[in-house]
Amino acid sequence: MNAVSVGEADAVPEDEATARQVDAAVHAAALRPFDLAREPAFRATLVRAADDDHVLVLAMHHIVSDGWSLDVLVRDLAELYRARREGRDADLPELPLDYADYALWQRAADQGPALDHWTSRLAGLTPLDLPTDRPRPDTPAGHGAVHTVTLP
Repeated sequence: MNAVSVGEADAVPEDEATARQVDAAVHAAALRPFDLAREPAFRATLVRAADDDHVLVLAMHHIVSDGWSLDVLVRDLAELYRARREGRDADLPELPLDYADYALWQRAADQGPALDHWTSRLAGLTPLDLPTDRPRPDTPAGHGAVHTVTLP
């Protein structure tokens, strides 16, 4: 059983392609942790069980998408797959806006009347003095630490 990057799958004799091997390869691809300092936060792995039997595993870090985006990805990928199998062009819906449009809209929303409203409403309020587990400096230094704890 081979689990490889998309486009590099090697043929595996059908007698070796058991459901258990496919399951193990899929789980290994899906459970491999992300090293965000060294690799993209999205991976595609093609598991080839036989010449005409494949499983595509898409693994992504949670920072890559939200529920809406994931629905779009699954819908578009399914349509692309159907179109390829049927020998036709994919019928993908036009996006109502692209990311650049969204970014401009978000920037404008952050600087519009809502920001002015809350800035004026909160002006002059004393910050909350909430209890903490230990004294905090007036100016955070940004220092941190790692504490490892093993739980049974």
